[in-house]
Amino acid sequence: MTLNKLIEKAIELSRRYTSGDIPLYINGREVDIELKDVGENGDYRIIMVVTNKPEPLPEMRIIDEIEVIVSNWARLNDLLSQGILKQITVECGFDTTVFFTDNHTEAHTYDWLVQDEQKRWWVMNSQYHKNMVKQGKLIKV
Repeated sequence: MTLNKLIEKAIELSRRYTSGDIPLYINGREVDIELKDVGENGDYRIIMVVTNKPEPLPEMRIIDEIEVIVSNWARLNDLLSQGILKQITVECGFDTTVFFTDNHTEAHTYDWLVQDEQKRWWVMNSQYHKNMVKQGKLIKV
């Protein structure tokens, strides 16, 4: 598809609706689209950068949280002594991995160990944790 064809189709669609801006969806998720023009030696092209808009996350109430990094060694060691963790490994002085006593769960560097209101510990992905904090959905009780 060319840029002119895209503009033509977008104008055609926008004339059908006069109620305001209409969000764009790709694969069922709302997206933002940025167009960047690139030119090399008289050869021009348009690059579409598609960014998924963050979905609203559910509110989560937690008692405690610990990031899996070497500087939190003392707190991780406390969980080890309490029997919650089975093993903590550090490679190259930086890459940290913690193994829970259930023999199935493990967390890696920058993941978060989160204790919920039922006092259970589990692993939260670092990007998910970042989005929860950004949206104000992670509430410490």
